[in-house]
Formats: sequence, structure tokens, C-alpha cells
Amino acid sequence: MEEIAVSCIVPVYNLESKLKRCVESLLGQTLRNIEIILVNDCSTDGSKDVISEYARLNANITDIHLNENVKQGGARNEGLKAARGEYIAFIDGDDWIEADMLEALYQLAKREDLDIVDSDYYQEDEHGNCVKRSSIPNEYLENIDIKKLILHHGRIWTKIFRRSLLMIHKLYFIQGKKFEDNPYLPTVFMYTERIGKVRKAFYHYIYNTMSTSRKRNDDTVFDRMDTAVYLLKDVKRRGLYESYKEEIDFKFIELYYANTIITCITKFDHVQYQYIKKAYKEIRYYLPEYRRNRYISCSPLYIRLLTRFHLISIVFVSFLISILQKTKLRNTLTKGAKSQ
Repeated sequence: MEEIAVSCIVPVYNLESKLKRCVESLLGQTLRNIEIILVNDCSTDGSKDVISEYARLNANITDIHLNENVKQGGARNEGLKAARGEYIAFIDGDDWIEADMLEALYQLAKREDLDIVDSDYYQEDEHGNCVKRSSIPNEYLENIDIKKLILHHGRIWTKIFRRSLLMIHKLYFIQGKKFEDNPYLPTVFMYTERIGKVRKAFYHYIYNTMSTSRKRNDDTVFDRMDTAVYLLKDVKRRGLYESYKEEIDFKFIELYYANTIITCITKFDHVQYQYIKKAYKEIRYYLPEYRRNRYISCSPLYIRLLTRFHLISIVFVSFLISILQKTKLRNTLTKGAKSQ
């Protein structure tokens, strides 16, 4: 029996109308010895039937149906447990890939004995308009710098991973939370020795305006804080923290503190002051010396400012921004009403 080159793990939650394009792009791969693992994360639409029918008609498709919703990370974990391929690809069920993606990445992986192979991607809107994006800057891969890759790890779905690497080190996703990639990729890179890249875009990432990170008034955005704590605790448990302390601390500052405060101000109709206070208070618990991190000086302006402001200043600025946002919205609505 021919060995499986790549296992494609596809978590599915309520994607009945979108899943076909994804699966058909996998079935059309020029690399033939692949397996496709469709994990139904307790969908409430017709996704289960779509998945079951694909599995019935295609010998290389495995269907897994979960009894509870464990979010994308948990669904990927179940796929990992079932996977048999030499390499793993994580594909989102509402995206699709070019026919030669897996062959191109797998050939490079085999030729150079790589743990991870990356590629670029297209960001595509609902009208089919595409913009090419780079997952990881090419210069970070020319002379492998794991510390830079921890900070700039790119997208999980542009890559294939050596399955034995993930299994030996028990590299699974945080379960039941959004933003599951945040702690996963930095940890994987800490164990990686050989990385390469095919400098071509294959993956079509469908830009979803209703995703968690873009919706307004969605409390699940604060899962980001939980994933940051998970990252910090997990690398300490693995004995990796001291080797990458500055990088892990900066990821924590970015995810737990700075991005949370920006989200509290910009993603809600009313500023979420309780989470601003929580982030301000608890970063001092987790990282008492966080302001001394060497990456802050070259970080985006909002991070530099937020790491220097005191709580009262942050709350005051948040209040001013919220007033400006409401004024802008009110003026927009007024102009719209006058034009009708």
C-alpha cells in the first residue's frame, strides 16, 4: 500500500454552503497520495451530510463527527490523532488551494529533509478579488532565526509540518478557544531545525468580514488573553522559556495586553473598561518587568505607547476615542438621513 505523503486536516463548523470548493480543491491535487480528514465540529447546519457523502464517495477522505463543539483547535487535534501522513497540512474549510500546492511543498520537504515548508497566499474577498500576501518574510528563512520566527510566524495554513515532529513533542492546539494558532506556531518553531519555503502563493484565504476578529461586540475576542496565558505556561512546562524568554514575553505583551486594550476600544459599541483594567493589572502579575523587554522599542507605535501609559491615562484616552467614534458615527447617520 502506498504511503500517505500529506494528511490534510479540515475543521468544519457550519460550512454547508462553502465546504464543497475546499474539498474539491483537495481532491484535485496533483499530489495523489494524500488523505483528507474532515472534522465536523458539531455543526448545526447540513455540513454533516456534506462531509458524510464526500467520505462515502472517496476512499481517501475520512470523516470525523464530534459530539461537542471544541472550536477549531480541538477539531484539529482530533484530525492529528487520526492522521497517517508523513506531513500535515491544516486547511480551513471555507478556503481553497491551488492544485499544485501540496506537491510543490512536499517535493521541497523531501528534497531538503525539512521539518516545515512555508509558502505565500492570496487574500481573497467575497467578490473574488485577490491580493498576494507573504506568510513569513523571506529573509527570516534564508538564515534560519527561530527567535524572529517566534515573533513573525505567519499563517498556519500556508505550511506543511513533519508529523513525527508534532507527535514526538505532543504539539496539540489549545481546545475550546478562538485564536488557537497564537500559542501553537511559536511553540512548534522552538522544536524545528530545518525550515524551507516555496516562494509562490497557493492558498486562497477567503477574507470573512464576520470572523471573530472583525465582528463587533463579540466577547470571544477575549479568548486571545487565554491563549497568551496558555503560551506562557506551556513553554515554561516544556522547559523552553529561558531559551526564548524575550520573544515569548513580547508575544504575551502583544496578545494579552496591547491587542486586548485596542480591541476593548475599537471592537465594541461601549469601551470594555473591565478588560482594560484586567489586562493592565494582570500583565504585572505575569511579567513584572515587561516594560524592559528589548522588542518594545522597535514595536508598532500603539504597543510602545500602551507599555508606557499608566492605567488612568489609558482609560482617559479610551474614553476620548470612544467619544470621537460615536461622534463620527452620529455624523455619518445624520448625513445619510439628509440624503434620503
